[in-house]
Amino acid sequence: GSLGLIMNRRNAFFLFVLFAAYVAFLCYVELSRPAGRERLPVSLVLPAATACCWFIRYLRWAYLLKVLDFHQPFWKGLVIYILGFAYTATPGKAGELVRVAYLRRFDRRTSKVYSAFIAERFCDFVVMTALGGILLIGSPVALLAVIVFFVILASVLALTGMSRRFPKLLAWPFRKLGLNSLVKFIFRVRSGIRSLVNLLSLRTVAVMLLSGLIGWTIYSLGVVWYLHYIGFDLPFYASFSVYPAAMVSGAVSMIPGGLGGTEAVFCLVLGSFSKGGPVLEAAFMVRCLTMWFSVAAGLLCQGIVFLHDVRENRRQRASGQPSGD
Repeated sequence: GSLGLIMNRRNAFFLFVLFAAYVAFLCYVELSRPAGRERLPVSLVLPAATACCWFIRYLRWAYLLKVLDFHQPFWKGLVIYILGFAYTATPGKAGELVRVAYLRRFDRRTSKVYSAFIAERFCDFVVMTALGGILLIGSPVALLAVIVFFVILASVLALTGMSRRFPKLLAWPFRKLGLNSLVKFIFRVRSGIRSLVNLLSLRTVAVMLLSGLIGWTIYSLGVVWYLHYIGFDLPFYASFSVYPAAMVSGAVSMIPGGLGGTEAVFCLVLGSFSKGGPVLEAAFMVRCLTMWFSVAAGLLCQGIVFLHDVRENRRQRASGQPSGD
């Protein structure tokens, strides 16, 4: 067990209770209207699509760790993977790296987890940009801007991993400001990037991109179904691409969870394509039933792991074994 994280977990449990109250209030408001009661069964499509996307992405995650020769139990690894979503509302979803602290109990070589995380994040960014980029087919300038951004991002990652001086230069302002945790993070990312060579085979890259495409396509189809049912008359490509485009915009903004930016782009695209419909309500409900649903599931899994650790430590103390804290 890892009881050094009890305080964080207690805070997470408190947040989960607050979130449960928030969702209960949302359900009350939605069910108090006849239209809301009619939409409730259809609304469940979004959490179901989100859960399917999780599982497919976890299969990819488990595959990456296997390629990197990092050992974890499959089902316990799934709980820890979902646990990371409790911290998905962080810039670049970097908070999901909390999985490292939990996976360390299975294998101490955590640099491999950083490698898998970087590969997963970059793969998802590529897939989501491709899906959201369908909206930009008629705008060559915007499409060129996306390509330039990709080139810059890939160059920064390559320099961070391959150059000795660039990570030091990147970490210099953070070291001067006394932000040593960020300095350590930069060099851990560098270590992870240098380990990515094991993931650059044609087969591994194909598996990463294909699994990401399948998972996020299911996710987007859930949004298509929901928007159609609540009354939006959109071209299929627009309703399919609107949420990926909004999520990429939120990620690029580096605002935690893309809060505000994602919703703004979602409303802007819906408003430009639709001839009517509850734009703000759609943006709010889609975010609640996808991202915030993921956060709630992550907090729940964190509580499960916490209770498991408490029971395990009590059992070890009762048998006279060291607790492993």
